[in-house]
Amino acid sequence: MFRSPILDVQAVAAAEYERKGGIHMFELTDTYKCQLAKSLTELAIQNGLICQHENSVRTAEEVTHFFDTIVNTVGKSENMD
Repeated sequence: MFRSPILDVQAVAAAEYERKGGIHMFELTDTYKCQLAKSLTELAIQNGLICQHENSVRTAEEVTHFFDTIVNTVGKSENMD
């Protein structure tokens, strides 16, 4: 049976949020961020969404950049107030 990592993250987020100024804020754990990034990176590789280079080091850098971008941005608000 397939379990969606996104649903797991949503469940954790719902359990951990705090109400601040009328906005629901939550903190995702590093473990869940990494699990989500891993799953999304695997899907991106399988679906050809990450550039593959002749140089395997350059391809690994692309994969790492994709993974790190998810880990560093998931759960953050785009609101710059």
